[in-house]
Amino acid sequence: DLISDTKKRITLQNMKMLIDFNLIPDEFDLQRRVYNFNKYLKKMKKEIKKPDFARGELVAAELEKLYPDAICSLVYDDPLQLLIATRLAAQCTDARVNMVTPALFDRFKNVDDFASSTAEEVAEYIKSCGLYKTKARDLKALGEVLVNEYNGELPKTLEELVKLPGIGRKTANLICGDVYGLPAVVADTHCIRISARLGLTLVVVILPSLYL
Repeated sequence: DLISDTKKRITLQNMKMLIDFNLIPDEFDLQRRVYNFNKYLKKMKKEIKKPDFARGELVAAELEKLYPDAICSLVYDDPLQLLIATRLAAQCTDARVNMVTPALFDRFKNVDDFASSTAEEVAEYIKSCGLYKTKARDLKALGEVLVNEYNGELPKTLEELVKLPGIGRKTANLICGDVYGLPAVVADTHCIRISARLGLTLVVVILPSLYL
């Protein structure tokens, strides 16, 4: 059946999403109608295996040997530049961001420069990054918030960082870890993908397109 074919490697959360948005095929929908969904979820919880912590420790140790000097691939000179570069990296490669930021940071040297600029001017420097209009508005707003609410300084807590325009938990964790040396884990789609390939988890997200 469908569950056997996918080897039970679908997350409970993603399964609920597929059902809520009607993104599942008729045969699975029929199965959902026939069986009690709550009972099915209870069964799935029992079948999903726990993370292999021992394997995780071995993988981490080996990665430390292979990449002893691993650093952030974004090029920056100060915390503000890292924050901005990370915002630009959304839906864009770090390599492309590193090509764009030299001219950007030459024009906008501090939060005051971003705050006093216009989104249109910022956009001219970051067009090749993709989603540049949205990012330009965020950088302009980011400068204003940092000037008006934080005296031009970056906040030092995750809770405050995620309140900044355009800044999510991934970027906030990067600032906490790389800038302030606080315990932080930067997890994105690459982290999820690599974790699955290394066998650290058997639970992966099955995209709706695989069923349709």
